[in-house]
Amino acid sequence: LEVPGNIGSATRAGVRGSLTLPLDALGLSNGRMDARARWQTSRVDDPLTGLPRVLSGERQWFARVEIRQDLQAQGLAWGVLMFSRDWVPNYGLDEIDFQEQRADMDVFVETRAIAGLRIRLTIEDLLRDGDARDRRVFAGDRSVSPLAFREVRQDSLARTLSLEVSGSF
Repeated sequence: LEVPGNIGSATRAGVRGSLTLPLDALGLSNGRMDARARWQTSRVDDPLTGLPRVLSGERQWFARVEIRQDLQAQGLAWGVLMFSRDWVPNYGLDEIDFQEQRADMDVFVETRAIAGLRIRLTIEDLLRDGDARDRRVFAGDRSVSPLAFREVRQDSLARTLSLEVSGSF
């Protein structure tokens, strides 16, 4: 039932920021923390129901923090990446779909001990907080049609080990 079109005017307001801090004072010489976050709100009148709702395809908030320490004497670096975010709503003519991957963490170690190469070993998805989905599909126009079915999923992620080699060969 989907057709492209403009749903009218909407509003969006929010804040976003980033921060970089040295971590030497905490005992992590050559350590650094990089953080980014965003919070926003939006409003549009749903063209089918006439009721206010948020914009499709946009998260209300997310946060990301990366800690990295370069151990220059050993020719190594290590780090941790953590993130968290909220649901992404998607409104269609005959369905409403909410998708989420809430939070997770990756850790890595890398070396440049071999001239011209960077070798990085990463363990991804340590928390294994997988994707969640709550999808409601209607028999027709979602403002007047009955619910045809509801799909609710919770997928867990497997931890992933990756080896990345980059540079000049």
